[in-house]
Amino acid sequence: MKEANKHFEVIVFTAGTKNYADSILNILDPTGELIQHRLYRESCIEIKADNKTSLYIKDLRILEGRNLEDMVIVDNAVISFAYQIDNGIPILPFREDKEDTEFLHLIKIMKDISEENDCRAFVRRAFKLSEIMKTDIDSYAHFYELSESDEDDSSEEDALELLAKCQRSLSMSFKKSESEIKNKPKKCKKKKARLSLKHFKKVKSV
Repeated sequence: MKEANKHFEVIVFTAGTKNYADSILNILDPTGELIQHRLYRESCIEIKADNKTSLYIKDLRILEGRNLEDMVIVDNAVISFAYQIDNGIPILPFREDKEDTEFLHLIKIMKDISEENDCRAFVRRAFKLSEIMKTDIDSYAHFYELSESDEDDSSEEDALELLAKCQRSLSMSFKKSESEIKNKPKKCKKKKARLSLKHFKKVKSV
């Protein structure tokens, strides 16, 4: 967060409840110097998968006085930034792994993004989001099912192509209006992404 503050305003946007989130954030940032704003579950848009499972989307348009071209959202759940797919950076969830290096790769990416006039331009190049348009939402979870061995053997190029396929499904799913999605939600399998940001660490701003 200290590194992010060198280049960005830092806002925590969580699908967690206020009491739960604050109990953690107050430990991470007790003085309030590293996190400028906090948004909680009530600021998310709730949709239903299978008419029962709640999914929470973080619509960046809720942030008044800020342009989408100046914002990125980092989240381990791709559906969280489904309304602004070109602003989203997917990241692996933390699993109490002492050798986790995701944030180190993220720092490099954030530095490159800070040099862009439009943050979305970097995201489109790095994650190929501009090419996603074909796969249905039931298919996208399948492409996230990388084993540890698959992940180690895949090249950065393969990882980018795989992520493009994953994201393509969400692009199609959310072409319908928000009201239509709420009335007729698509089935969404609860699978986790296994792609690490290390696959994208060589992407540079041009």
